[in-house]
Amino acid sequence: MHYYKFISIILILFTFSCKKDKEEPVVIETKTYDVEVPLSHGLKNSLEFVKVHSDVTPILKAKEDNIVLSWNFQVKDHRMSIYLKGLSFTLKGTENLEDFKGFSLEYIDDKDSISTFGELTKVTADSILTFSDKVKLSKGRNSFRLKCSLKDNANINNHLEITPLSMTISGKKYKLDLGSLQRKFGIALLQHGQGGIDTYRIPGLITTRKGTLIAVYDIRHNSSKDLQGDIDVGMSRSTDGGQTWQPTDVVIDMGEYGRKPEKLNGVGDPSILYDEKNHTLWVAALWAHGMNEKKMVWTGSRPGMSPRRTGQLVLVKSTNDGKTWSEPYNITSQVKNPDWQLLMQAPGRGVTVGDSVLVFPVQFKEKLDKPSIDGETYTPFASIIYSKDRGRTWQIGSGAKANTMESQAIVLNDGNLMLNMRDIHNKGNDSKTNGRAIAFTDDFGATWTNHSTSNSALVEPSCQASLIKDEFLVDGNLRSIVLFSNPASKAKRENMSIKVSLDDAESWLPKHTTLIDSGEGRGYSSLTKVDDEHVGILYEGSGADLVFQIYHIKELIRN
Repeated sequence: MHYYKFISIILILFTFSCKKDKEEPVVIETKTYDVEVPLSHGLKNSLEFVKVHSDVTPILKAKEDNIVLSWNFQVKDHRMSIYLKGLSFTLKGTENLEDFKGFSLEYIDDKDSISTFGELTKVTADSILTFSDKVKLSKGRNSFRLKCSLKDNANINNHLEITPLSMTISGKKYKLDLGSLQRKFGIALLQHGQGGIDTYRIPGLITTRKGTLIAVYDIRHNSSKDLQGDIDVGMSRSTDGGQTWQPTDVVIDMGEYGRKPEKLNGVGDPSILYDEKNHTLWVAALWAHGMNEKKMVWTGSRPGMSPRRTGQLVLVKSTNDGKTWSEPYNITSQVKNPDWQLLMQAPGRGVTVGDSVLVFPVQFKEKLDKPSIDGETYTPFASIIYSKDRGRTWQIGSGAKANTMESQAIVLNDGNLMLNMRDIHNKGNDSKTNGRAIAFTDDFGATWTNHSTSNSALVEPSCQASLIKDEFLVDGNLRSIVLFSNPASKAKRENMSIKVSLDDAESWLPKHTTLIDSGEGRGYSSLTKVDDEHVGILYEGSGADLVFQIYHIKELIRN
C-alpha cells in the first residue's frame, strides 16, 4: 500500500514538473551578432581582421539555404601563404538537434566565386559542428558562410543556438571565446517561383474559434507588380497552429469576366475578417476589370462606378472554416462616392465591434481644392466600412485624415474604434515626424479625433503595418494586450519588428520591441492570436515572399 502511495506521489510531482516546464518558454535574444576575433601577434602579421557576423533572420523550414552566419577574413598583402584548414562550432543550447537536415559551409573569394568548404555535416550527439578543408586565403576579402536546412517535421517553435569554438589557420588551432547567437525558426510559407507563381504578396491572417489559421494573399502569376495584372487572391489553412499548411487554394479569381483576359481582371490586396458569433469568414479585395487596357497602369483609374472606370470592392465569405467560399459579391455601389477616383480595402484584416458589427478598414481618393502632398490630383483618405446586419449591407465612414492609406483597426477599452494609418508624408526619409498616423472614432467614422500618439510613437518607412488587440495568458491571468508589427525603420523596409502596448495603445515601450527580421523585404505583415499564449505573424520577409513565425507572449513581453 505504501509502495503504491509512493508511486502516486512521484507521478504527481512529475506531472507538476512537466506542466511548469511547459509554461516557461525559452526567451531568446534576437539581436545582430557582430564580433571581431582577437588576433595573436603572429596572425596580425597576415590578417587585418577576422569578423563573425549574423543578421537577425529566422531559420526557415521549406527553405534549403538558411544563412546562419558569415566568417570574414581580411588578408594583408604579404609574401607568406596563409591557409584556413578548419572552423568549428557548438550547438549547445539548441532545443532539438533532430530538427536539422544538415549544415554546410561555403567559401566566397574576393571575386565572388563560390565553392564548398568541407562536406555537408550532420549534427553529432555532442553538439559539435566541425568543417575541415584547406583553402589558401587570397589578398583582401575572404568570406565563409555557414548554412543550414530544417527537416519537414521540424517544430517551428524551436530555435538554433550556436557558438564559434575555434579556427585552424596554417596548421595551428586557435580557440575562441566569442559568445553565442540565437535564431528562431519559422516557415517559408510561400517563395518566389513556387508552384509556377512569380510572386506572393500582401498577407492577411486570422484565427477561427476552431483554432484554424487562415492566411490570404496575392497570387501574382506573372510578375511582382501591383494591379493591374493577372492576380488572384489565394488562401492557406493550418489546423495545427501553423506547424504545417495545406496547399494554396484560390478564393477569388475573376477569370475572363466581360470577355477580357485575366491580366485585365486582376483582384488582390486582400483583407480578412472573422465573425466569431456566426463562425463566418469574410475576405475583401480590389477587382480591376479592363482598366486602362493599353497602358496597364493604375493612372487611368477615374471617378465613376462602372468596373472599366474604377476599381471594384468585392467580398467573399466562408461558413465552414475556410473549406469553401462563396462567389464574389460586389458592394461598390453601397459604399463608394461616384466622385471618388478609387475605393478599396486596406490589406491585412478587419475587426468586429461588440458581437454584431463587422468593420473593414478602407481607403478612398477624393479630389480636394489642392493636390495631395505627392502631387496627385486626388488625395487618399483612410476610413472604414461597416455592416450592422452580418454583411448583407455596408456603410462607409468619413476620411480619418488626408494623405493616409493602408490602415488597421482595433476596439479600445472605452468602445472607441482606433485606426492606425500609413501616412504618405513618410517617403522613406529620416524626418523626426516620420510615424504612423492614428485617430479614433465613437460613431463608426462619422467623425474622427486625432490620437495623442499620432505621427510620433510608431516609426515607419511608408509601408503597411499590422495592429491587433486580444487577451493573452500572462502569469496565470488573461491580460488585454495590443500588438503592432511593421518595418521599424524610417528609411527602408527593414527590421521587421513586433511592438507591445500594455495600456491600450497609449504607449509603446522600447523594452517590449522584438526584432524578428533585420533584413530588407517588401515589408507587409499580419498578426493573429494563435492561442492564449502564442502570437502568429505572416510577413513579407528577407528570406521568402511570405514567412510565418510563432512567438510566445512572454518572448514579446520580456519584463
